Amino acid sequence: MRIHSFIALSVIAVGAASSVASLTAAQAAHPSIERGHALRDAVGLDVVNGALHGVGPTYKVAFAPGGFTYTTLLGSQAPERGTLSYELASIRVGSHELLGSAWSVEPSHDGLVAAYARTASIREEYIVQRDGLEQRFVFAALPEVDGDLVVRAHVHTSLVAEGRGSFPNGLRFEAPGYGSFVYGGVTGIDATGRTVAGDLRFDGEHLELSLPADFVASAALPLTLDPLLGGNQMVSDGSDSSDPDIAYDLTTDAYLVAWERQWSSMDFDVYAQRVASAGGLIGPMILLELGASTVSLSPTVANNNGANRFLVAWQQGPSVLGLHDIVCRAVNASDGAMSSLVTIASDPADEIDADAGGESRVGFSNVQVVWNQRWAGIRGAAVSVPSSGDPSVAANYAVPCSVPHSDGVDGKPSISKSGGGTGRYVIVWQHLFPWYFGGDHDIIGIVVDSNGMVAAATEFLLSTDTGPDEEDADVDGDGSDFVVVYERRPAPGLGEYDVHCFRVHIDGVGPSTVGPEVVVEAGVNDAEVDPAIVLVGGSSGITKYAVAWADHVSALDYDVYYRELDPADCLACGTTKTFGTGTTSYDGNVELASQRSGGGTGDRGMGAFEATNVAPGFVGSIQTQKFTMESAGGSVVNLGGGCAGGGFAAVSGAAAIGNKTFAITLSGASPAAAVAVLNLSFAATWMPCGSCNAPLPGITYTKIPVGGSASLTLPIPCDVSAIGVVANVDWIVGLVPSSPCPAFANIANSNVLRLTVGE
Repeated sequence: MRIHSFIALSVIAVGAASSVASLTAAQAAHPSIERGHALRDAVGLDVVNGALHGVGPTYKVAFAPGGFTYTTLLGSQAPERGTLSYELASIRVGSHELLGSAWSVEPSHDGLVAAYARTASIREEYIVQRDGLEQRFVFAALPEVDGDLVVRAHVHTSLVAEGRGSFPNGLRFEAPGYGSFVYGGVTGIDATGRTVAGDLRFDGEHLELSLPADFVASAALPLTLDPLLGGNQMVSDGSDSSDPDIAYDLTTDAYLVAWERQWSSMDFDVYAQRVASAGGLIGPMILLELGASTVSLSPTVANNNGANRFLVAWQQGPSVLGLHDIVCRAVNASDGAMSSLVTIASDPADEIDADAGGESRVGFSNVQVVWNQRWAGIRGAAVSVPSSGDPSVAANYAVPCSVPHSDGVDGKPSISKSGGGTGRYVIVWQHLFPWYFGGDHDIIGIVVDSNGMVAAATEFLLSTDTGPDEEDADVDGDGSDFVVVYERRPAPGLGEYDVHCFRVHIDGVGPSTVGPEVVVEAGVNDAEVDPAIVLVGGSSGITKYAVAWADHVSALDYDVYYRELDPADCLACGTTKTFGTGTTSYDGNVELASQRSGGGTGDRGMGAFEATNVAPGFVGSIQTQKFTMESAGGSVVNLGGGCAGGGFAAVSGAAAIGNKTFAITLSGASPAAAVAVLNLSFAATWMPCGSCNAPLPGITYTKIPVGGSASLTLPIPCDVSAIGVVANVDWIVGLVPSSPCPAFANIANSNVLRLTVGE
């Protein structure tokens, strides 16, 4: 009888047992979802495109020899950037000018501190921190003090200052209706820790930071003049951090999350952050692109396992309206160092919506990047990522489609997270038929190898019917078997979106099987959108797909949900869990990565998604979320009860749904034993006999032991109704030398295991 009979039965209470001890700690239940970090709190300082830049949660700063340009976060509705340019003009003590003729110097940086050595005795420092940019002037020596210490600078800004004159508590600069920041009050600190309040004066063009002469004259050197730029307040529609992507590196056991941040309606940058598999942030924020004359959007990230590097690609152009190119940088997984900026595609057309697939095999250098060349179809490139130096384009390719582009519009391509063991990727995209009322989308797919060779005969359609509208597809697989998830609604513009999936098997170079379509989630009177999928596991014989989506709760409130799917049929292989902040916010645009996608076989993964507060201000942050494949759930408990010659029963693997290699083992039985019968019993009654004690016979499986050992594999299918099913298992061993059970000659039994199926 098949194990399916076992899991289909109802849970039956097991009778009294002897001493109970856990068989193995690894089979104890464990949480599958663990909260992660808000990457909004990350800060960074690095050289980008030849200039030193710093970034905090609500500001960014660019350093030049003469001074800096500070940009405050205003939000997506602000018509212009909220910038203030600061250029040092003079430093004096009373009648003494302290700056020489060569004070304009390039800044240096160490960690999160940018510094200018203005003179041999004057050091100007800027500390990039979460609460704001701390500005410090450190004086190692001073001339005779005959007046106040004054640092004077030229200031240029389109922001409105709150006034002219003296502002000892700080001066606010504001974009009315959008946001503001405060140039903080001045504090003097000497070497002994003595402090004094200074003054800040503004005349509309010049900013003066000063300390009183009496304090300066008596100060123990070095003396520090220390204001803070910060106190940012955004009052407009923010949505500042959005559109994340994530990938995993096996060697460092770490993820890279990339995202875009919007400072105003015309200012978008791209950032990244390394995140440990355990959840903590690694190193500072990585400043991928902060060009003042370019707009950088929609980053995607993939890993090259052999190079131990990530590739981050994004669309970049002079404005949000385009025209855009696809550009990239390589990022070291070990230290976050990044390569020069490299252009992947710069056709005169508009290239948008890039997606990247990594290389999980060692010894192969290419990462795949695909994008939409607007009105011309889907394009791609195999990008070589060396272990050091800059990436380069190894091959460009056009993705063929038998549906003429003139009949519709191709868009939103997605590629599998890696090519698995075969180096084959599936690319999927949505095709719009505008002639159908409201516009009808279908999902189309094709296969490409790691060298960028497109198998033209592999095109497949996940939907060809007119009416139902399929959009926003995502895909992953192992190089031979893939699963595609997507949104689907009954008709364009009508009904709520649900999440559906298709299985695709690649036989040789082309798909041999496609489908059938399976419903992943179809809530009533609510929408399920933004699906993402990744393949997880493999080391314990359990492999599943993790899928996540945004589910409409109310009004603007969406939560992210997570579930595991059976690779064999796309059906649920675990319960649905909340995979988000749990607050009233828009949680969406989720992306997933796993140890498997980076070349490993572990059961862990991580998601990245945007969480936008629905309260006025609408500030968006990027969140991460750890998850563990539900393969170590359930329990196996040793109830004792064996007798001489019966050996020891144990298990191999977790008693969890989806474990197709779960096995019951026998060891230490009498070497003379000729037969071993596995007894799978749901009976609550036990049968004592002599020194033996065993459950009543149930479903039995016969094995021939070798040297007192045997093993039987009992696959546990992905069926959530099996969760909580309890059974007792023991081995009945025949033809042993003694008869510990007088009623049955030369028969003994092993200890009894109580199995509780988990997820």
